[in-house]
Amino acid sequence: MTTETTRTDPAAFAATLPHHIASATAMVTDTAGRILMLHQAHPYPGHPTWWQLPGGLSEPNENPVTTALRELLEVM
Repeated sequence: MTTETTRTDPAAFAATLPHHIASATAMVTDTAGRILMLHQAHPYPGHPTWWQLPGGLSEPNENPVTTALRELLEVM
């Protein structure tokens, strides 16, 4: 849950994030060799916007390949 405090205090915001054991990222290219990158449009408190590969946190007992595919499908 994001509150006014977590919007302005990076440590408070980090405390609201789920604890995880694994995450996965997918690197996707087209035939021209361009890499699919995502722009983080809404920055986290204390961080600027940034570019990243599609990916995210694994669900409990989810293998990394399944995580990467699920996260990739979320952006398509």
